[in-house]
Amino acid sequence: MALIAGIVMAPSAGAARIGGSLPPIFSAHLYGQGTSVVASYRTVATVRTMAVVATAPLPAGHDLYGTAGMNDRVRGIATTPAATTHLTVTEGLLAGTEYFVQLYTEGPGGSWVLQQRNRSVRTQDRYVRARFDKIKIRNDGDPMGCGELQFQLKVAGAWGDEPYFMTNENSMCTGETYNMNIVSPWVKVNADTTTAYSLGQDDDYYGGVLCTYGFGGCGDSAQKTVTLYLSTMKHLESRPMSVWANGGFEFQWLGSYEVEYR
Repeated sequence: MALIAGIVMAPSAGAARIGGSLPPIFSAHLYGQGTSVVASYRTVATVRTMAVVATAPLPAGHDLYGTAGMNDRVRGIATTPAATTHLTVTEGLLAGTEYFVQLYTEGPGGSWVLQQRNRSVRTQDRYVRARFDKIKIRNDGDPMGCGELQFQLKVAGAWGDEPYFMTNENSMCTGETYNMNIVSPWVKVNADTTTAYSLGQDDDYYGGVLCTYGFGGCGDSAQKTVTLYLSTMKHLESRPMSVWANGGFEFQWLGSYEVEYR
């Protein structure tokens, strides 16, 4: 099997209309697997075949995207050697996206005969989960002792519309590393990137009275957003993650994020 992934030009050889003299493709099974489109099918005769995956249907009256002026819609062309059982895999597509597949057999002189038109296939949705394993306190922001710290953690999206976590307030000291073991739920993210966000807050005492950040005005805060890159990640793949924030105090989360497709 030969595979060309990415944006490609449709083949320039001519094609006969459906119903040519070659045996048609049958038992065709097309499905999304992660960010790939898989096509398996059979032919009665031993013949080469081609699958073209595109973002838009092939218009009526056209048998090739090139003749329809839609080469920019083509995302992959996969050909198979001469056989009666065929399998193509077109990789590098977007998650959770509908594509349209044209199936061809090779005719005389290398022309391609369109056998099945506009087979709709959807790639699988991508889900992301983050693990916040440890936190290092680089500077607790309190020169007289340890900071009274709490943290909000968020994965995938803007404030308030996605899962988030608020830790309890704890006495935490400069130079210490604490095991936190916080795991987010799975969040659907079909975009190629998402974000992890952390906000840290420190309560201080002034004159023996608790001065809470945001209310008394003497607490410290630090926050940070990092980008998580997803487009090339495979099913159940995990990558390391670090969120390092500077502000009234300084901290660093260490963890990982992983994806699955379904």
